[in-house]
Amino acid sequence: SMLVGSLNILGDAYNPLEFMDNSESNNTFECNYAKIRSSFMELTSDEVENESCDFGIESDQIKLHLKDSSFCKNCTEIFLERDNKLSLLNRTNLIVCATKPLDDGTPLFRAAGEWRSLIQRQREHYLASGVDIPILLWDIACCLAVEKNLLEYVSVCEKSHLNPENLVLNAERLLKPVSADTEVILAIQEFPKQGSANRAALFKVIKELGMQSLEMGDVGFLYSESITQIQLVGSPLGTEPSDIVAAVQQLLSGLPPLDLGGDELMRLRTTARKTLVMDVGTDLRIVAVHVKEFRTESGTAFLARYLRGACDATRMNIIVGDTNIPTAAKAAVFASSAAECGLHVLSPVGCITTRKRRSELHGQCYDAGKCLRVVEAHKDFVLAFGPPAPAGGCGGWELGEATAHPDLVQEAWRLLPSADWPSDHCMVRLELRRSPLASNP
Repeated sequence: SMLVGSLNILGDAYNPLEFMDNSESNNTFECNYAKIRSSFMELTSDEVENESCDFGIESDQIKLHLKDSSFCKNCTEIFLERDNKLSLLNRTNLIVCATKPLDDGTPLFRAAGEWRSLIQRQREHYLASGVDIPILLWDIACCLAVEKNLLEYVSVCEKSHLNPENLVLNAERLLKPVSADTEVILAIQEFPKQGSANRAALFKVIKELGMQSLEMGDVGFLYSESITQIQLVGSPLGTEPSDIVAAVQQLLSGLPPLDLGGDELMRLRTTARKTLVMDVGTDLRIVAVHVKEFRTESGTAFLARYLRGACDATRMNIIVGDTNIPTAAKAAVFASSAAECGLHVLSPVGCITTRKRRSELHGQCYDAGKCLRVVEAHKDFVLAFGPPAPAGGCGGWELGEATAHPDLVQEAWRLLPSADWPSDHCMVRLELRRSPLASNP
């Protein structure tokens, strides 16, 4: 037997308070978060101004931005518009970049008591353009809120999956659902970057599990060392949208064409660049995809056709990956289109593979639509396409049940990412068994 799955590994992120964590491993998170959030909400503009003057900012400049006596009420979209533009390397914010490594590799939260001297050293970066004074004020305010709850803050950071001290533990938790007794192929989205600590931790664990890796950009595979006769093909239909559309229409000439606008074609190009296939032996193909979300129903429907085009009609094809389909309605459109072009949807539309609840301690705290709302979706799919099946199998392979880990349907309370499951997506997986009638020399 063989286990085929998909796993989304988080990229670089440094705010351990951005997403609510209700896991057993971080069972004090909500209480500690509430204290830090309360301290932030109680900050006055005078407190922040008094602290800011010590960094050489004129009071008149500060007052231009702090028009309300309650600091948090000044945190509008305009006030925080450069939060994601000023490099975190040049900032000290004990919330937004709490787990950012310092020059010696130590995470910032371990130096929380030194935040004033750290900001002082970065003063020129904050003031260089004249437009980042609001970000300096925001960073100071976050540090003041943390300073009033230092024990609670350190507890959150230590247990967080974003703590670089937990990277090996994270990799162990993500790969725990994989049995060492079964051959495994995992399609990976957001493959850790070369030279990163995250990558080093992942490779330490996969070596212990007897696995290897192949990758193209941030998409790749982890697979058992016992799996041989492998060929890797990137972007099997190319990356030029017009060529892809033409190839798919020729393949599926019996279906009416779908109208894709310019924006959807650009999303198709990005998706094609993040499509990687692994051919195993002579009769199996694994298609890994990390989709740039299609905005329209036509684009979502075409995605299914594109994935059919990535299949090899002479092999059993298993398609796994992150479709970035945001709603149940669009998941239904995708599933219907997949069935229409001959794909078998093995992960039911009712499945949930991501569920998040964003906090109110991040650079978009002004947006009520992005705070404290539970957002869930079926983004990670398992599909199959194969040649006519011999008796008792599908293209020489028997397909088991597609499952998700953790099971967000059964565990309706669980939020991602968390200390227990350090990814914002479930692992979707499918067991394959070779039919007794099949042979693979």
